[in-house]
Amino acid sequence: MIRVGHLFLIQDEQVFLLQKPRRNWFVAPGGKSEFGESVLTTAVREFYEETNLQVLDPKLRAISTMRVYNEELGTQVEWMMYTFMGTRAQGVANERNHEGELYWKPVQEAAKLPMAEGDRMLFKEIMKHDRLVMATFDYTQDYQLLAANLTIADENGAFTEVMKDEC
Repeated sequence: MIRVGHLFLIQDEQVFLLQKPRRNWFVAPGGKSEFGESVLTTAVREFYEETNLQVLDPKLRAISTMRVYNEELGTQVEWMMYTFMGTRAQGVANERNHEGELYWKPVQEAAKLPMAEGDRMLFKEIMKHDRLVMATFDYTQDYQLLAANLTIADENGAFTEVMKDEC
């Protein structure tokens, strides 16, 4: 299993996103954990490496499992993704990096941008409230969403399923 930390920086009703050229999809900047590294350290380090911004107040917002399936072989790869959100950062933002172009986009429009469908669902859900989201997304090899399951923590920390969808 591959561990990934990524981070949404939200300021002045704008979200800082990376547009990757391969599919032209927008994503939260982030990347893979290094050996022995915490997922918080991963998210903050990767965000800084990709954007030149140091996020000062990262907060865990979601933990997701993403699986990619091959019809003949079954599960090909499994990712555990830790999603953080921050509202304060210091530094001068890059406009691009080795991964693609960086943009400030209005939060209200972000979920309409091209992105993986699971990322879209997750972004919409974490923007609705300040509670932890747990999710599972199953994809084909060409990243078509097969199934999604999202649960949300209530005020006591108990989880309630909010969506289960076989796409």
